[in-house]
Amino acid sequence: MKKKAQKVEEMVMRSHYLSALDIESKAEISLSDMERQDFINTINDLRSTIESLRLTITTLQRTIESLHEGEKRYKKQASAYEEKIDELSRQCEYLESLNKRHCKNRFSGKTLSQKNRTENKKKGRDEQEPDYVGPSSSHDDSDASDKGDAGTDASHGNNTSGLDQTKVKSEGLNEARGSRGSYEKMDAAETIVLKSKVDGAPSNWKFLKFKDVDEYTKVSYVRKTTFKVAVFVDEYGVYHEYYSPEDPEDDRRPYVNVIPGTHCTPDLFSEITSDHIQLHIPIYREGIRHEIDKFKISKNTDRNWLKAGYRLFLPILDVIKKRLLRIKSILHIDETWTAVRIKLKGDGTKLGHYFKKYIWCLVNKAEGITYFFYDNDKNDSRGLRPIEHFLGAFETGTIQSDAYVVYELLTNGNEKLKHVLCWAHVRNRFEEAFQSSKDAIADWFVKTIAELYRVETECILARMTPEKIKERRNKKDVDGILKRLYRKACEYLNQKKKHYSKMTQDAMKYLKNGWKDLIRYRDDGNYDIDNLVAERAIRPFTLHRKNAQAFGSEEGVQEACLFFTLCETCKNFSVNFKEYVAYAAKELISGNTDYESLAPWAIKLV
Repeated sequence: MKKKAQKVEEMVMRSHYLSALDIESKAEISLSDMERQDFINTINDLRSTIESLRLTITTLQRTIESLHEGEKRYKKQASAYEEKIDELSRQCEYLESLNKRHCKNRFSGKTLSQKNRTENKKKGRDEQEPDYVGPSSSHDDSDASDKGDAGTDASHGNNTSGLDQTKVKSEGLNEARGSRGSYEKMDAAETIVLKSKVDGAPSNWKFLKFKDVDEYTKVSYVRKTTFKVAVFVDEYGVYHEYYSPEDPEDDRRPYVNVIPGTHCTPDLFSEITSDHIQLHIPIYREGIRHEIDKFKISKNTDRNWLKAGYRLFLPILDVIKKRLLRIKSILHIDETWTAVRIKLKGDGTKLGHYFKKYIWCLVNKAEGITYFFYDNDKNDSRGLRPIEHFLGAFETGTIQSDAYVVYELLTNGNEKLKHVLCWAHVRNRFEEAFQSSKDAIADWFVKTIAELYRVETECILARMTPEKIKERRNKKDVDGILKRLYRKACEYLNQKKKHYSKMTQDAMKYLKNGWKDLIRYRDDGNYDIDNLVAERAIRPFTLHRKNAQAFGSEEGVQEACLFFTLCETCKNFSVNFKEYVAYAAKELISGNTDYESLAPWAIKLV
């Protein structure tokens, strides 16, 4: 701008100079008409240039004023955005506090592990934090630079200048515990009260009250009851057993309080089953526990007791399956592998070989059912036949799962059976691509999918009904998110020159190929955005697999599936699995054939 103004001034001065020369030339030298006209034309051209530049200056000044006004307007918008960011940050802090409180109440202060979480490497001696870095606080608002300064000051000799060096005890907690909740009181299954006499105290003492002084101990042992049964032989040489208690008030009888075909009572069986299924203790480790309790038993006897219990509880499994496959139900399905020892004819071994087989997990969240099953009749444990045979007449409803081709084959050609794909699997593929190559495109997809989950979180926190959830999922903001995801995936896949990783490409193909099933979760508020219900339900079995390593037979897998079905279904109804097994076993032994009344949802244990 300054350069243009200087140029204009130079041209004006030049014009004046030429005018002076023109006047002087007229006085001294006579010019021809042609020369005089040339000077006049030059002067006129310069004057027109001056006017043009002045007009340009005026236009630029107006543009500057317009830019200043735009700057003020944008600053005002930026200020409004900053206020909005502050408000959203406060909402995030509030939601994080709710989440922490929920995790503490549900997981005892521990959250579920996340995939690909970066582990903190152990620091060296020089990198470790000093013993003293300032007063402890439940809310640490200090900057990283402040921590660094504290570390520098205290790294040599623990700088605690300014503090009183007198050691005192920690101050007591405030009675208002806030979000931490109330204190958990100790309690036990059985309480023995030993009350003191008051008549032996000194006569000059005045009685005020009784004070409880508690002590806790654990009694762990196996008690054996031996019935001395009288054996008689009749005149035909036939033996007969006879038992009549010496104490007429003793109503205990032999054979009536044990699992059929065993010496195991329902209470002991529930203890063994809970250890094996709920605590994931393998048979060989259960034997160690028996030794600690001074109970001598072989591992094969333990296995035989579990087999007998499996036969006893098998009728209840049919009741659970019937409720699982109710018409128009929403089934979350997943599968996982396990090692199974199978003896094949002519394999040249005594016990057989271990093979990788699959078990299936189905969850009906509305009915509270979690069901495990194993089917390898035709050596196709993960094929279409096992799940198709299991579902049978279940042709009206919804299946939520990953993109395994078997689920697609189940729903092909059946408009009444719908398939909903899992968004968590899509997100995980992009997350793995980003963690592998730091691909910015994969990161964009991860963050955009997170916006869909924010909408789901909003629905959960607002406790929306299924109708409201469906309405919320079909609003314009969700439409925009989904359109951006699909449009970007198609755009990148159609590019001739690929500037992203192979894992990102596979993830985009996964999203594009399953798009119709991915967006179907918006059709019903009862649908979930992902299949994590089944993913979580199958984890106890995977944990059991890591502990037990393998199953010695296919019958063992069947037994495990039954007891895992009972255990996880009991969890869904907040029923104590150990107490349930003991109660149901007693009822089954006594001849109760109303299996519906013995299902986990029908039993109320005190």
